[in-house]
Parts: sequence; structure tokens; C-alpha cells
Amino acid sequence: MRNQGKKVIFNTFKRRRKDDSRFKEPNKEYEWLFRRQVVEEINRRIVTYEDEDIIILDKSPYCEYFYQKTKSFDRGLINAIGNHKIEKEIFRYENIIENAIVIFLENKRCWENYIKRETKKSGEGHKASYDTLNKEEYMDMVRMFKDYQNIYERNKKYKRVEIRNDNESWKKVYEEILNSNRMDENEYNRIIKEINKEKKYIIKEGILFRIENNVELRVIRKYKFEGLMYIAHDHEQAGHFGIKATYNRIKENYYWKGMLKDIEIYVKSCDSCQRRGKPIGKHELNVIKVIEPFYQIGINIVRPLPVTERNNRYIVTAMNYFTKWPEAKALEKADAKEVARFIYKDIICRHGCPKKILSDRESHFNNKIIESLLKEFRIKHNFSTPYHPKTNG
Repeated sequence: MRNQGKKVIFNTFKRRRKDDSRFKEPNKEYEWLFRRQVVEEINRRIVTYEDEDIIILDKSPYCEYFYQKTKSFDRGLINAIGNHKIEKEIFRYENIIENAIVIFLENKRCWENYIKRETKKSGEGHKASYDTLNKEEYMDMVRMFKDYQNIYERNKKYKRVEIRNDNESWKKVYEEILNSNRMDENEYNRIIKEINKEKKYIIKEGILFRIENNVELRVIRKYKFEGLMYIAHDHEQAGHFGIKATYNRIKENYYWKGMLKDIEIYVKSCDSCQRRGKPIGKHELNVIKVIEPFYQIGINIVRPLPVTERNNRYIVTAMNYFTKWPEAKALEKADAKEVARFIYKDIICRHGCPKKILSDRESHFNNKIIESLLKEFRIKHNFSTPYHPKTNG
């Protein structure tokens, strides 16, 4: 069918290899020829469209495969503005809709050119190191592109560009797009079957929502997480808020399982937050001052250990802070009586009474028996902080 004088602009873009962060120009020998043929095919297949100009962006998997493996692809759409910059604000459809119409295209020629380019050798038999598409990856992307097709249906100004499906390969892919769901197939079928029983979930226009306190929260799929986090945290208007603030902002409109943990990991790994964020406050370290041998000792329990022939499985240890002299004794039980006996026989009777003893807050140290013993010999008992129990050695 004739295009009836309508202007069709076919935009292409640089592709990024899976194993290379640099952007590469398309291979003119194969890719540009394919693109020109696709434009001609599109002009023949357009049935109805009211606008004067139609902007068509190539969404073929053999190019998008490289974007799909990066965060930038998950965060946005490719549009016609600024030489096809990645539009990161994927939840703000209006700006994209006003400037571009995206059509997903695919046929056998795409695969032929893709395989031909990947297997072509140059120089001394060099071959491209990145993997070719497999069926599973291809179908994942087809489902993903479904969302990009549907966003234009929200705006009455634009109508879907109709493409005649007289080619079997085009028809198969296009039907896959139309029949794809916004959620995993198994999960979607389960909710459809049990939707009448579900009290916390509803489906509107194919989108799953969770009901919390009479508020509808959109359920976010995994591949949309990066885009949502960009809007809620990375965007210049988002302010790079902390974990709690970002979580509180997102939970007002969205939901997914484990969202707090995912948000925490994302915020902690944010490069800007790590470079410019407020440093974690730390108290100054206090030096433990000692003036003579056995002025202060640190005491601790080592446990649990393999049981010996005498049924001992614990070791009580003590170290002099001045000379680093160690004392230790194997114990069958790590209780208050055994610890008190060790302090009296192995410390006081051998080295005299220390001025201070430092221990953790475990029950074998923090009890009335130890308190009574140390009070009798006028020994001050200090405890290490719960957040830094290694202080006592």
C-alpha cells in the first residue's frame, strides 16, 4: 500500500557491545543495508496514521541486546531527542510521547545479518567475543518491548501504527508482543485464576496493583526497578535522599517484595552518595592508660572449642595491658564460679590485685559473684561497649 506522501524518518543509533563499554558505529556493510530495507518495508506496510511525520526508531533485538544488558537500557527509552539519548524518566511518558513514535521491528533478515556479522572474520581470524542472541533472551526482550508499545495508547493524540502482518516472521513476533503480559506468565495466570480470591491484588488494564490501606500500589517488575530508582533517588530533583526517605517516597505509589532491602542496597551503592554524602560519624578513640604491670587486665572467654579428655571446652584468658603477659585456663563450664576462681587463683594470688579489670557484658562476668569478689579486693570492674566487644582483647 502506498504511503500517500507521508514523511517517514528512520533513525538509527550507536550500539554498545556486551563486553565493551565504548560505543560502536553500526557496520555499514550489513546493518545500514538492513535498515534501509526495513524503512522501505515500513513504508509499504503503514495502513493509517494521521500525523504528517512519523518517527520510527529501530528496536530490533540484535541491536537492543547490548542495551538490555546495561542499566541505561532498564532506566529508559530511546527517543528522537538529542541524537537518540537514553530517556531515563521512564515513568514520565508525556515528554517521550510528544516527540517520538517507537515501533518494534523484527524479521528473518535481522537474524541473518546478526549471525553473518558475528561470524565474519577479519585480520588474522579475529572473531567478536560477545555472545549471540539465543531464543530465551530474545523472548525476554520481546516481552519487555511490550511495555514500550503500550505507553502510546495512553495518549489519544497518537494511534498505534498498524502494520500488515502478511509476512510470517513479522506476524509471529508482533503477536508475541500483543499477547505478552506485564508480569511473569506463571504469576499472571495464577492471579487471573485466583483474582476473585485475592484481597490484596487487583488488575487494571493488564497492570497488577496491590491494595494497602485502600491505596492502589503499582507492582514493579524486576526490570523496571532501575528506572524507578532513578526517578526516586538519582534524578536531580530527587535529591539523593537516604534509605528511609527514598523508601517512604516509593512505598506511597509502588510495591514489590523485598523493596526495603533492594532500596537499601541501591542507595548504599550510589556513587554520588558515596562521594558527596555526609561521612559516618565516629567517636574519637580513647587510649587506655596504664602506669605499671598488672595495673589493668582484660579478661575474656574463648568458646566453644572441641571437648578435651577432661571434658573442657572453654578457655578463660587474661592479659596484662602493660606487659602483655597472658594467663589462661581450660574450663569445663563458663560460669560465674569458674571465672571467679580463675581471677582469685591465677591473677590475684600470682600477681597481686590489679586496679582495674575490663570484660564484656556476658553473664559469666556481669553477675553478683564477680561483683562481690572484686569489691572485696577493691578492684574496679569496667565493661566494654556492646558495639565494640573486642576492646577487652
